[in-house]
Amino acid sequence: MLLAGTLVGYLYGVSSIPTKTTTTTITARAEVADSFANHMLLLSERNATNIVSQYEGDANLTWVGRELNTVGLQGSYNKTNILILMNFSYIGRAGSFGIGNLSHKVAQTSKDSATVQSSFEFFGSGYTFGPYFNSAKCFNGTVSAQTTFAYSTPTNAWLISRELWNFTSLNLQC
Repeated sequence: MLLAGTLVGYLYGVSSIPTKTTTTTITARAEVADSFANHMLLLSERNATNIVSQYEGDANLTWVGRELNTVGLQGSYNKTNILILMNFSYIGRAGSFGIGNLSHKVAQTSKDSATVQSSFEFFGSGYTFGPYFNSAKCFNGTVSAQTTFAYSTPTNAWLISRELWNFTSLNLQC
């Protein structure tokens, strides 16, 4: 009888040996790609609260680029300041805002950390970039970005731990 039970278990895949479930690199890359795509969607929708929920508690976002010095946006922002940045920069305050020509590549760096290299264009209209500029009829620019995701066991999600946006161009008068 025991032999018959073992044979049935073998044929139907039943095993009494404990197994460990692991996330494969392919699955992790797909999950990170989905998290990144959702991040860019929320940016284009200007959904500041949901954008910030994608960051770990001690995450930071850094904006660099020669052009940013002239408009006062260059800097490093912690999670609290990311919410302020998303609400009060051109992303949240412009009359219109959009993202286009997005390209990205996911690179797995460890089982619980991955980096996304990306570039994208942004564009919009109706925003005053600072006290020395009139309201820009329109604006556009290009960003080269690096976004590092870490897997969060408590939330069972990939969260942004660090993000760097390098503004390679910024045009305030289209």
